[in-house]
Amino acid sequence: MAEDNGVWLGLLKWSLAHTDGTVPSEESLQPMSEDKRKFLEAVMKDGIIDEGKRMRAILAELTLTLEPLFSKNNVLDNSEAIAEATKKLNLDEISELMLELQDIVEQIDYARDFTNMGGIPFLLGCANERKLIPSSVRGASLSILAAMAQNNPPVQEKLLVAENGLSILGKLFFEESQTRELDSDGMLRSRVLRAISCAIRGHVVGEESFCRNSNLRSILDLGLGAVAMVPSGSSANVTDEELASRLPPLALRKKSLFLLRALMTSDTSTRQRVRDFSTSLKKVIENVLSATKEDSDLIEVSLATLLSVLRQKKSVNAILNEKNDLVAKGVSRVAEIRRMSDGDDKEYAKTESDLWESIIVELARCERDEDLDETNDAPVLLANSPANSSHESLPQ
Repeated sequence: MAEDNGVWLGLLKWSLAHTDGTVPSEESLQPMSEDKRKFLEAVMKDGIIDEGKRMRAILAELTLTLEPLFSKNNVLDNSEAIAEATKKLNLDEISELMLELQDIVEQIDYARDFTNMGGIPFLLGCANERKLIPSSVRGASLSILAAMAQNNPPVQEKLLVAENGLSILGKLFFEESQTRELDSDGMLRSRVLRAISCAIRGHVVGEESFCRNSNLRSILDLGLGAVAMVPSGSSANVTDEELASRLPPLALRKKSLFLLRALMTSDTSTRQRVRDFSTSLKKVIENVLSATKEDSDLIEVSLATLLSVLRQKKSVNAILNEKNDLVAKGVSRVAEIRRMSDGDDKEYAKTESDLWESIIVELARCERDEDLDETNDAPVLLANSPANSSHESLPQ
């Protein structure tokens, strides 16, 4: 997509020209009906806005604003021309337009209208254009995409099947993980992950396609820090200190953990699915055992994840393998919280204490999985992006 020279922008421009909401000229010459007159009077009086027309106006303005970035000089990788064209962008104005667009498409009907206008290729193209489009605009595109897809089956279907969005977003995540200096705070990758989450959650085929694809599952391994991506050929020389320094930003780890929990405990989850996420699950256990006070929010979600897996009893061996350490940590932590003096800190820690107590009870009740062929050969490093990370499509 990054090499399409803005084809996605041209497609949106064409679509806007053919779905601009205007009426034929002969209709415009007819006398205004009483209903239209009353509507216009209400608009003048109360400031009512036709959000469908406003959405088209925003998209037209964004198209005109971004189009100069795709001149021949820029496409030919003229860094000076790119820098000059980017300087002319009013990023604050673009940001306001995209926030307004997101507010509109959060309404299900407008999200579907935007999809029918070719909005998804526009957003995917914008998010994937790493050379010409500023990161703030790319991030906003991903946020809009997530807002459109969330709990909206027709948009999910279009994104996943017609536009192959899962593969495109997966490839983007790996690319951003390879060049971490461009996303040092993890915000862009977090937005990619949120877009993936909104696209697949509640969509049976989408969830299965993500969970059965080892390359896509490794996105969560990367997001949690269970594996690290290093330049090709250098994995053998990476020290433990260097590996630790590649721990993903907290925001990305939280987003990865939320999606992991959702997929492992969804209505469509199976014993095999939980097993397939064993690398990520082991990292969650590791984080719980080595938790610090600064990680309180992340630890609560981690504990809730472990508790959910234990209670659904689909596959618990990965957790039971660390039973003794978990019980010891839980008993110690509960005792520590009980010793706290009354106040906000103790009240805040009560959720964690309750989770630990519940986990200890479930650990005592759970029995090991039967007929499980466990392996311990999970990778700790990824050299570049996994092979074929962007070539698998959903069933048509």
